[in-house]
Amino acid sequence: MTTPKPTIILTGANGGLGIGYVQNLLSSSYASTHHAIYTVRNPSTATTLSNLLSKVPKNHSSSTISLDFNSLANVRQVATSLNTRISNGELAPFHTLVLNAGWQEVNASTGKPQSFTEDGYEAHFGINYLSQFLLVLFLLGSMDQDVGRIVMVTSFTHDSHDPRVCDWMKLYTLSCGVSKEMFGKGGTEEWARGVEYVDDGYLGGMRRYGASKSAMLMFMYELQRRLDSDPALSNIGVLTVDPGAMAGTNLLRSSPPFIRFMVSMLSYLQGILVYFNPNGTWRTTYKSSTDLLLASFEKKYLGEHPKAQFLDGSLKSQGSEESRDLKKQRQLWVDSLTLAGIKTGDTVLMNWVGMMDLE
Repeated sequence: MTTPKPTIILTGANGGLGIGYVQNLLSSSYASTHHAIYTVRNPSTATTLSNLLSKVPKNHSSSTISLDFNSLANVRQVATSLNTRISNGELAPFHTLVLNAGWQEVNASTGKPQSFTEDGYEAHFGINYLSQFLLVLFLLGSMDQDVGRIVMVTSFTHDSHDPRVCDWMKLYTLSCGVSKEMFGKGGTEEWARGVEYVDDGYLGGMRRYGASKSAMLMFMYELQRRLDSDPALSNIGVLTVDPGAMAGTNLLRSSPPFIRFMVSMLSYLQGILVYFNPNGTWRTTYKSSTDLLLASFEKKYLGEHPKAQFLDGSLKSQGSEESRDLKKQRQLWVDSLTLAGIKTGDTVLMNWVGMMDLE
């Protein structure tokens, strides 16, 4: 029986950044040495991905499966199926889990939350964070315990103190200089139900998107700390990548026509902007997907076991001050266990429950 190749999982594989990742993977040596599982919401409509895979070299083995982050039940079902395939030897343990799938809803109506998951959570919180939290905890037992990496996609919008967020995008015109905490007095419950705003709806939608990415940063830091305290899982590294602002993705599909038009025009300049400032605000999907591939495999620059590493493109950086707040990280973790319905037996992580001692 042939020994299965190490496995890569890429979620959101039919989006702009996902397609870029697949293209970069196929042109790398990892295409022949690893088996890839590409997840999409509906394989029958993922035509860009299927067309790309129809032309790949024969030495690249892959499969495309359905995974709907809009449903916690579906995430559980898919994760359980993947774990079974690992345990019975059909698949090798996961070398890399790339959490690329995402949701963004920003338009004139999003002062008030517009979309909710099947479980009743505001869509940014539920899709961009909570379902991915659940998926990771379920799959930890199937990760390669020697070299496994979990790579998450975040955004500079997670940092409400970033000048691009407050001064340029003016997301906090009501609160700049006052309070810009994303994890406010309402805590996780407020995130989960979706905060309602009284100013421009587009700004409200972007705030929720940024808050969901802040949650992913907090998740990275807290998950890494708990992995490090588990002897069996301590070699697994967790990384986040900010891909910058990109044209050519599906994230802006609900944005106002003017925004979509302006971003589409910038697509003609992005190559030039990247040439002069590779890790600047505006980047091509090729550049950002290259950074995702770097986070997935690179060892010389990142080290054999990169831990809680935030990458701004290819540049080592750190998350916002708020995302590095230990108390908030732990509170979000504990609350998320309840919201996602995590129970004994769902994860192999030793210290999965409780607040842990603050360092």
